[in-house]
Amino acid sequence: MPLFGPPNVEKLKRKRDVKGLLKALGHKDPAIRLNAENALNELGTAAVEPLIDAALYAWNANVREAAMEALRKLGTAALIARLEDEDAGVRGATALALGQLKDTGAVEPLIAALEDDEAGVCVAVALALGELGDARGVEPLIAALEDEDEGVRAAAAAALGELKDARAVEPLFAALDGDDEVVASAAAAALERISGPELERALEEYRQRRT
Repeated sequence: MPLFGPPNVEKLKRKRDVKGLLKALGHKDPAIRLNAENALNELGTAAVEPLIDAALYAWNANVREAAMEALRKLGTAALIARLEDEDAGVRGATALALGQLKDTGAVEPLIAALEDDEAGVCVAVALALGELGDARGVEPLIAALEDEDEGVRAAAAAALGELKDARAVEPLFAALDGDDEVVASAAAAALERISGPELERALEEYRQRRT
């Protein structure tokens, strides 16, 4: 006979025990996981930051999936507000979560967040824009290829590879000519993901410049 029974989700909800509810998301019983997910939704914004953390970093795949679903039910607006949190770690994690939620309603707020003072946040935002796959992110990401921070430039290049937009071809070729190997490598990988006549034309021009 087990020493401990299943988690009492209702009790955890009454106590507003977010940590306990997150733990219940990993329970083997699907009904308990669903009840915990619903309870977290009912807690609303108080659960947003712990859910973001669980969705991105929990070791248990069930917890990650359930936390992401709970965030989806809470709605994108609840996360967008966290892009202005005073903690850079929260802002960056929020950006990554928005990318994984695949809601294009987050594109414009993320574009604005590319101006964040913290490079780590900008890296997360760039990657999120790549995940969202919305063409509105192309021009801001091209501009980010000129950022003073190497990590931001590399993330912008990687995101442009995800977007596969021909407008990024010339700027990515320009990044290949830079002195930064990390950014050049990211730009090369991005170009491999873009196809079409504009890429072929730009590639030929690039080869001619190099000879």
